[in-house]
Amino acid sequence: MFGIKPRTLHFWYKHYFSGFPEKVASKTWWEKTIKIADKSTGEVIKEKQVPLAKQENVGTHMTIDEKMIGKKMYTVMTNLKSTKLAFIAESQNGEELKQAIREYFPENKRQEVTSISSDMSPTYKRISKELFPNAVVSIDKFHVIMHILDALQTVRKQVKAAVILEQEQREAAAAQKAKEEAKQKNKSAANSKTEAVSNESQMKEVPSKESIEEPTANGPLKAFLNWSIWRDPDIYSVKEKLFGS
Repeated sequence: MFGIKPRTLHFWYKHYFSGFPEKVASKTWWEKTIKIADKSTGEVIKEKQVPLAKQENVGTHMTIDEKMIGKKMYTVMTNLKSTKLAFIAESQNGEELKQAIREYFPENKRQEVTSISSDMSPTYKRISKELFPNAVVSIDKFHVIMHILDALQTVRKQVKAAVILEQEQREAAAAQKAKEEAKQKNKSAANSKTEAVSNESQMKEVPSKESIEEPTANGPLKAFLNWSIWRDPDIYSVKEKLFGS
């Protein structure tokens, strides 16, 4: 709004306005922690940071959600009306979060909360019901819409995949049919060509009677060349026809 770059504003806030350097120097930054103890011995074996736990920022309407800060996941509680942060903890574990909330927020303060909005995490739902007895727990609209869009996207991908598969199957069937028809056509053409060549060969090897031109000679020579004479089995009849009686 004022033409200031976000990185510049962040630098000013971190090093001058927030008091962060002073708290780090005095070792009071992240003085609140979640102590994780060994179940058998009770010895504290690990501590997780609680960067923020402010009772004054707790209101009647709160939200709870997870957020990645740097490379770590945190649980964040925000006042829905004032938008102020009330709680930040380096954990998503139910038992660890209940320990921190009980320690830094007294019961009378937690009873003031009348509604809590969260995502669909069963952990956050259980914490909200146990630690905020007067609050109505609801799922925030952002996560509801997100799940609806995810479901719609899943169905869309399934339908698209089914349509593409059906189209590919139809194209493959059409290509196979065309291939078989072409193969059958080539086979028929080859058979016809072979038959034509065979008939032509037979015609060349055994000439028909009609294909021979009738001789132009006269007299006995014409009679001799007449094929019908040689069909007569009687040799004397042949002689008579050739040379007369």
